[in-house]
Amino acid sequence: MPNRPAATVLIVEDSASDRESFKRHLQRNNEYAFRFVEASCGEEGLAAYRQLKPDCVLLDYSLPDTDGLQFLSSIQATSPARKVPVVMLTGQGTSSVAVEAIRSGAVDYLVKSKLNADSLNAAVTSAIGTRADRAEPPKPCYHVLIIDDSATDAERYRRLLKDTGRERFEFSEAQTGADGLEAFDRHRPDCVLLDYNLPDFDGLEFLQTLAEEQGRKSQPMPVIVMLTGQGSEAVAVEA
Repeated sequence: MPNRPAATVLIVEDSASDRESFKRHLQRNNEYAFRFVEASCGEEGLAAYRQLKPDCVLLDYSLPDTDGLQFLSSIQATSPARKVPVVMLTGQGTSSVAVEAIRSGAVDYLVKSKLNADSLNAAVTSAIGTRADRAEPPKPCYHVLIIDDSATDAERYRRLLKDTGRERFEFSEAQTGADGLEAFDRHRPDCVLLDYNLPDFDGLEFLQTLAEEQGRKSQPMPVIVMLTGQGSEAVAVEA
């Protein structure tokens, strides 16, 4: 895989076997040639973080001397202006831990028992892409598909995106999940704004159907933003 840019991943994990598993998965990455730095506790991880300026941190939630949330707080206090993306990993697949991790600054949250090479590589590649100093130049225009049965909400989303002034957008719309799938095939959008409550099925069912279709075609998923009037942690984590 020639011409892959180099990237440094700091793995903060007390299990040597888990660290080896993460490295083995990430060595299959198609986007980056990774250099790995390892730490078995929070103290070692913070020292390595300060010294190395990694491109991404893989962080175990349960460490011998601290937990992942405290580690996140420490690195943010160490370098508030440097936003190094953190992917949290845990054996505890609870919604409360997941939500708190995201609120504390993690860009993703993965449960170890469900981890595989595809999911880990997708999370790390996406995380590195969030860094301003590693991001590709923006596209001239992004296509956004809005799937929402409320015309008022759809108009509000268009107005808010146009008001940012940072990118240009073009829009297509659908009011049901079935129409949304057809519109997706027709427009191949960069991003989908997806209402959780649709007339024919809910947003999670739409996500599952779209993922299956993309898998059959060996095509990647676009960016999906779920929107809902139900502020449920369980729905957020499942999405």
